[in-house]
Order: sequence, then structure tokens, then C-alpha cells
Amino acid sequence: MGETYEQLQDYKQSLHYAEQAIESAKQVFAYDSLYRWWWLSGRIYHATGKETEAIAAYRNAIASLQKIRSNIASASKEYQLNFRDEVEPVYREFLELLLEQEQSKSWQEALDTFDFTAIS
Repeated sequence: MGETYEQLQDYKQSLHYAEQAIESAKQVFAYDSLYRWWWLSGRIYHATGKETEAIAAYRNAIASLQKIRSNIASASKEYQLNFRDEVEPVYREFLELLLEQEQSKSWQEALDTFDFTAIS
């Protein structure tokens, strides 16, 4: 639902559904879903000019991805490639968001994030 409302540019509703999904996913430690909802929140915050909240949401999305990274590394190559294609936009959008910031700390975080984009 959240993504549908995002496409309709009803950001308030989209964020509402994303927040509900985040809470549900947290309760069952569903990091493979959690990153999607944090990512959606980051996109919404960015679209509405709330850059600080967007950066925090992207950080949470990437932290969720880090928690499932070892599971992905032991999966089949085909799954790894599909997963990489699926999550690449999360990292790319986060990097773009960080690089838009004029703080040197953001640049360093962007470089650190880039280092984590490869699946081990």
C-alpha cells in the first residue's frame, strides 16, 4: 500500500503505511522486509524535503541489509545477482543523498557506504 500511495504522490498516506510496516517487521526481525520499508520512508522524506529524516531512514535501510548480508553471501550466485540488482538503488540513492549534503562527514560516510555495496 505504501508504494502505491508513493506513486500517487500521497506521501502522508504512504508514510503512514510504511511506518506500520516498519513496526510489524521489527517485531518479527524481518530484516529482508524492513529494509524496503525504511527505503520507502527515505524516498518519501526526500521527496518532501525532509533531508535529515531521509538520511536516517536510508541509514536504517542499510543497517537492515547488513543484518542479512551473511545469509545472502551463502545463497546461490543467481540469487545473489538478483538481490544485488534489487538493493543497488538503496545504496545509490543514499549515496546521492549524502553527496547532496555539503558536510565533509557526509562525504566520508558516502565513501564508507560505497565500500559496503559489494556482497561478500
